[in-house]
Amino acid sequence: MSYQEYSGLRKLRLASLFASISMLLVYVSILLGYTTLLNAITLIISFGFSGASAIALLLLVIAGVLPFIGVGIGLFSTFEMLFGFNDLSSVIDEARTGRWGVIFFLVGVILFAIYPIGVILLYVHVGAGLGIAIGGIVTGSVIIILGIILIGIGYHRVGIKYNENTVNVGGIITTILPFVGFIMTYVGLGYLLRKPPFNQYQPYQYQ
Repeated sequence: MSYQEYSGLRKLRLASLFASISMLLVYVSILLGYTTLLNAITLIISFGFSGASAIALLLLVIAGVLPFIGVGIGLFSTFEMLFGFNDLSSVIDEARTGRWGVIFFLVGVILFAIYPIGVILLYVHVGAGLGIAIGGIVTGSVIIILGIILIGIGYHRVGIKYNENTVNVGGIITTILPFVGFIMTYVGLGYLLRKPPFNQYQPYQYQ
């Protein structure tokens, strides 16, 4: 077992932690996004821009801030995951599947970040804002889901390679329930890194 393997597994573990946080924020922002769109349109139609502004402003702030936080955390976890799968790809050919999944996930996260801009543009042009917001949500969500499926397969194969059932099962669950799956892979990789021979690598040995 090489230090490169240890480094890759450690990066994947850290990525799993932040990915679970990112996914939670994405789920919440999607819910708030659809709610904000529906409420904003209804209020604008019923009361006009002036009457809707006070009520919709709070929704816009919440719906606009959460996605950017989720995107920021998602970008960090994505690159950390990409580096982890890259470290393992020289040892595990199947890790390349996870790497492609990360690339898809990154593209999806970037597209998903467009939707808050569309929500804000509702006050300028309802049609354009609605189109951008819905387009960002739908397109970004589809590509994110595809990326997560590939990432889950990558984790699953890592679990098989190192005979760690929690990572193995966590990878499968990631393809269905990403939030739960990432938590399981985080825990499973922690178990794996505490076992020989990986436990011989200590933080002070990092270069």
